[in-house]
Amino acid sequence: MDEVKKKVQAATAICLSIDGWTSRNNDSYIAIVAHFIDEETKLHSALLGCINYNERHTSQKLCDFLKNVMAEWNISYKVAAIVSDNAANILSAVRFGEWRFISFAHSLNLVVQEATKEICDVLGRVKNIVEFFNRSTQGKLKLTATQQQMNLPVLRLKQDVQTRWNSTFDMLKRIVQIKDAVIATVAFLRPDLTMNERDWEVIEGVLPLLSPFYEITVEISAEKNVTLSKRENRDIAEAVPTSNVSSLFIFSNKNNSIWDEFDQTIRKMTKPDNRLAAGIREFDKYLNEEYLNRKGDPLQWWHERCQIYPHFYAYVLKRFCLVATSVPCERIFSATGQVLNERRTPLSSNKVSKLIFLHSNM
Repeated sequence: MDEVKKKVQAATAICLSIDGWTSRNNDSYIAIVAHFIDEETKLHSALLGCINYNERHTSQKLCDFLKNVMAEWNISYKVAAIVSDNAANILSAVRFGEWRFISFAHSLNLVVQEATKEICDVLGRVKNIVEFFNRSTQGKLKLTATQQQMNLPVLRLKQDVQTRWNSTFDMLKRIVQIKDAVIATVAFLRPDLTMNERDWEVIEGVLPLLSPFYEITVEISAEKNVTLSKRENRDIAEAVPTSNVSSLFIFSNKNNSIWDEFDQTIRKMTKPDNRLAAGIREFDKYLNEEYLNRKGDPLQWWHERCQIYPHFYAYVLKRFCLVATSVPCERIFSATGQVLNERRTPLSSNKVSKLIFLHSNM
């Protein structure tokens, strides 16, 4: 824990992602993950705690809980934003604590879910088929055999998760991939689940429409990705007040030659404490840089230029730690659930918290 705390406290700014989980024993846990940029300009994530929390999840209590965790890690003054899903109690707690709240990926999730309500009947029929094959051993074996007979790659159907629309995309994409095998197997084992040609047309037609949203969701859900753009920075640059720039060039000593005044002005402009001039120079130079290749690493780019753009680099450390989703927390719970399910003996909530902490930070 000391090593993790040392890394976290060395960060310039921190973004926290929060999520909740309930174990099979009906114990509630809240996980808090810190995201930050290290001295090598790499994005890191560290679990601060996965704490058994069985109190009422009121905004006041959750706010106090978050403050206590921040105080324990001595990061209260470093928190740039908090990321979570759109759970009303967490959102209220964040607002109560006057922290900045981010929930882009989950907002996108809600938008797509709302849009796909128009095809809910078709989605329901697909889910029924997937659930049948997931529950039925006979169904799984028959579907596998049918794929082999048709010389198709043996693929399993994917079940969607209500709170993650991209899992619905995965479900639809997979059933289309093995469409012929599914049709044949369903007709043989469960003809009552048969979908008509119109259903298949709807599925195949909606996939290209959902694909861009899926790609965006996957991109912003990655733990190592940053999303600030030069376009946004250019907008900021255009908004920087320049009324004071002329004062940098007013001759302050009429008795000196023009070159003495010039040298003095240059010396002032190159001093680190002249932030306005230094910032303007950095903006101009930065905006003239070539755009980074789409597959390039923006953090590596900034690491290589931290001496060229010292003021910008300080800003990068504070803003590039922001993540767009609480998926890192959800992954912790997913991995933890697998670990706990493999154990035959139940663990106390305290031991579960310690196990999760070690499992995540090792």
